[in-house]
Amino acid sequence: YDLKQIAPVRPAPVAIPIGDLLTWRGGEADAGRSTLISAFAAYQKGAYVEAARRFAGVAASDPGSYQAAFYGGVALLMADRPGEAVAALERAKSLGGPAERDETQWYLGLALVHAGELTRGRELLDGLCAAKGAPPLRSEAYEADRLNEQLDDQARIFINDENNNFFDLMHRV
Repeated sequence: YDLKQIAPVRPAPVAIPIGDLLTWRGGEADAGRSTLISAFAAYQKGAYVEAARRFAGVAASDPGSYQAAFYGGVALLMADRPGEAVAALERAKSLGGPAERDETQWYLGLALVHAGELTRGRELLDGLCAAKGAPPLRSEAYEADRLNEQLDDQARIFINDENNNFFDLMHRV
């Protein structure tokens, strides 16, 4: 089977709080900010090997940088180096807060799957898919000849789930 078709990887959109770039001041800090900006520039151009190298430089000088760990890990995954991506994304998972948790876990799960750690990767991805507000996971695999029927059934189950979907007539929401 082809993992690139089963579990395709797309680059994470760049989202960095502007304060992370503005709070660096003076000598080494200016060099660190410049390296971070150049890492993001390489990442956005699709030069993932170069971006990973630059993010690693930022991480070496600022071990607490979530952005360096996360985007460095995604860059490694995009550069088809999933084993190295796992280490960087695990570091990002330990550095990130609740706002970054799901995205970090998603890319870590993909990296694990692509690194051949299918069970561990699937556990992370299944956990995200089973999160509150997501449709329940099916107990059977989707089949091409029954796909429309299975998707209709899944949609019906999700829409009728009163824990996640309801209409408040008074407030019209």
